[in-house]
Amino acid sequence: MIVTTAPGTLVRDPVTKLALEPGADIDPNDPYFARAIADGDLLPADQTVEPGAAPEENPPTGGRPPRAKASALPSSDEDKA
Repeated sequence: MIVTTAPGTLVRDPVTKLALEPGADIDPNDPYFARAIADGDLLPADQTVEPGAAPEENPPTGGRPPRAKASALPSSDEDKA
C-alpha cells in the first residue's frame, strides 16, 4: 500500500528508524503500520490532505477511547479510609 504521512506527523519505519517518505510502500497488515493507519497518522496516497486545508468536520478518533483523567481515578487515600 502506498501511503503518506498526515500533515504535522512524523512516522518512522520500525526497522530502520528513518522517517517515512511520501509515497512509501508499506504492508498494511503489519501491526505497526495498521495502528498508524487506524490512528490517522498514515494516509493512503490517494487520500492525502493538502497542508492548510480545512479539517474534516468529524475527524477519525483512531478507534481508541480518550484516556481517563487522573482526577477521575480513585486516590489511594480513599482506599485507606
